[in-house]
Amino acid sequence: MKRSIALLILFIPLLSLSQNKYKHEYRIHLKPQLSSYSIVFPDTIEVGKRTVKFIIADNKNELIPFVHIQVTENKNDSTIQSNIDGIAYYKPKNDSISIKIFHPYYTPIEIKNLVVPMNSVLFLSTALGKSNALSIAIIYSKRKLTEAEIEQINNDLSFNKGDNELIKNKTCYISWEI
Repeated sequence: MKRSIALLILFIPLLSLSQNKYKHEYRIHLKPQLSSYSIVFPDTIEVGKRTVKFIIADNKNELIPFVHIQVTENKNDSTIQSNIDGIAYYKPKNDSISIKIFHPYYTPIEIKNLVVPMNSVLFLSTALGKSNALSIAIIYSKRKLTEAEIEQINNDLSFNKGDNELIKNKTCYISWEI
C-alpha cells in the first residue's frame, strides 16, 4: 500500500508536467464574405414582355438551389425561389423593380430601382459570399497571440485560406463552436 502511494506521489507530477497545456483560448466570429451581382441584357427580345432570369451562384460559381428572391413592384412584394439548378424567372409588370436575394448561409444582395425595359430579357447573375453569421471558431494557442495574429487567423478562416502559418506550425489549433 505504501509503495503504491509513493508511486502515485511520484507519478502525478510527472503526468502533469508531460501534458501540453494550452495557455490561451480565443473565440472569434468569422467575417462575412461579400456578395456581388452582374446584369446582362442579351440580344433576346420578347415582344410585349419583360423578363428577369436569375442565375444564383456562389462566389466559386457553383449554382445554389432554393434561394429566396423578394421582388418589390409598386409597393407589392412577391417572393420566388430558385429551382434545384439555381435558376428563377420573374415577369415584371412595371419597368422598375427592387430585388432582395437571400439565403441563410450567404450574404444577401439588395438591388433598388432596377429598370427592366419592355421587350427585353435581363440576366441577373450572382456571386454570393458565405455569411459566416453562425460560424464561431475557438483558437487554442500555446502562447499569447497578438491582436494582429488573431485578426490574420480570423481572415484566413473567414475566407477559406487554410495556410495560416500559426496553424501550420502548430502554435494554434482550431475547433468550431456550434
